[in-house]
Amino acid sequence: MEVDAIGFAGDTDRAHGVERVGGQRGVGGQPGLWRRRWMVGGTVALTVAVLVTAITVALTRGDDDESEIRALVQEFATAVEADPFQAATMLCLEEREIFEQTVNPDLVLPESPTKAEVSISEIVVESDVASAKVEPRSGPARRIYFRKENGIWTVCDPASRTP
Repeated sequence: MEVDAIGFAGDTDRAHGVERVGGQRGVGGQPGLWRRRWMVGGTVALTVAVLVTAITVALTRGDDDESEIRALVQEFATAVEADPFQAATMLCLEEREIFEQTVNPDLVLPESPTKAEVSISEIVVESDVASAKVEPRSGPARRIYFRKENGIWTVCDPASRTP
């Protein structure tokens, strides 16, 4: 029995190039080669799993944006009829400033607002700018534009002019 450099006792069969160290078999006289291969393989598998997860999250992000835009359109359409001041909180900063300068502060709000019914389609998201085709139950369809500000989607017509 021989003791290697780090204190493992093992049997050596140098004629066959196999060494047994601490009950583990090493190939080519290299103790722990299999252990290293398993560690490398495990590291590679973990790296692949992390990359697959990151790619999946990146690809499904668009779905989250679309869901957020759909919810915003529905909420905005209802607020426009029921409470324009509430609707203004969903506008991008540029449009909110215009609203605040032009709105009549004595505006009378409806007593029993109803939920607006709109159809939302053709959502296109390009980074922090998006658009959607919105069709109210009574009226023509039109394209509405959005901008993401501080991580939140806002209704923003000037986004239509964003390159």
